[in-house]
Amino acid sequence: MFLRLQEHIQSAAGRPAGEIDLPMSRTDIADFVGLSLAAVSRGFRSLLSCGIVSIKNRRDVKIIDRKAFEALAGNVELL
Repeated sequence: MFLRLQEHIQSAAGRPAGEIDLPMSRTDIADFVGLSLAAVSRGFRSLLSCGIVSIKNRRDVKIIDRKAFEALAGNVELL
């Protein structure tokens, strides 16, 4: 659901599907989900090293492998 919503919002904003403009810093994300900054950073590094996302800078993320991303969305332990 959230992936489809993200895709719709990005499309309406004129950005290609799969590109995400993160409105929060990694510290804010960590606080929001109740994890440490190190855990969030490890998660991003895992997604990057698995080829699931590419990271242009700290706020611009592109989903490269949508199927793998969707599979992980329901099973974060795989990271």
